[in-house]
Amino acid sequence: MTSKKGGENVSRLRTLREILGSLKRRKPTEKYCPKCGNPHIHLSSKFDVWILPEQYVCDKCGYKGSVVLEVEENRVENKRNQ
Repeated sequence: MTSKKGGENVSRLRTLREILGSLKRRKPTEKYCPKCGNPHIHLSSKFDVWILPEQYVCDKCGYKGSVVLEVEENRVENKRNQ
């Protein structure tokens, strides 16, 4: 029974390794305001993510919050080409 559990653990470790590997290579995403769709959205302070939770601010509508829309780069390019 020990070898069966050992095999399951190895399988789980491989799966975890694949997931973590894909996270490292994740392409940057463009961020958009969830209220107005403006791409000019930025973190509210330099301490966001380091000490405080992420808080974004929209330059156009003044939205403040931790929720933003993220679009992968290749999807943005596809929409521009259409």
